[in-house]
Amino acid sequence: LLLPNCNTAAMGPVGRAAGTAAAVIGTASTAGGALLGSLIDGRFNGTITPLVSGFAVFGAVAAVSILWLAGPTRGPGMAASTASD
Repeated sequence: LLLPNCNTAAMGPVGRAAGTAAAVIGTASTAGGALLGSLIDGRFNGTITPLVSGFAVFGAVAAVSILWLAGPTRGPGMAASTASD
């Protein structure tokens, strides 16, 4: 549900070349998925452990990356706290 909205937001600054931007995003995500999938596939030992480990590790990396890229934000009307508060 989130991916189409993220792709649309990423293509906002390149409005005139949105088709090219969509192709680049699609190619990068497919290549990245294939690379990460091959890493998991190489660890297959007949159990689901590599798959579950991959979900956990890549999910945690994705969550940390999103939090790091978003950075600390303040909503409208939220002032920074002071020492006198």
